Amino acid sequence: MVVLGAQILLIGIVAALLTRLDDTPGSALPLQLSGFAFLLGTAVLAIGLYRARTVPAWIAPALVVGIVANLAGFVASSVALLIASSAVLLAALGWIGAIALTESDDHWEHTPELARARPAASAP
Repeated sequence: MVVLGAQILLIGIVAALLTRLDDTPGSALPLQLSGFAFLLGTAVLAIGLYRARTVPAWIAPALVVGIVANLAGFVASSVALLIASSAVLLAALGWIGAIALTESDDHWEHTPELARARPAASAP
């Protein structure tokens, strides 16, 4: 009986702490900042991959659209949007993973370039 009473008391204390944390202004700020940092980092990755011509052209916008839609799905609590954005991210990141996994050891020494991509303009 003493153990059950202690567990009920502990549940009440944890519930009160969670309520106090939820009511504190700014308690969600680190989570919001990390979401925007993840969005910014993915956008920079997408731009870098596109400019280096290491991935097909559809990968860069798919990464950005997928991350933006994923964050919007979390904000809106939309399961359908989360599923759709996860599918887009799976396709884009899966393609990048397939490119990395199919590289030979010799090709890891330099930045890979798609055969069908045009080379970047060189300065005269």
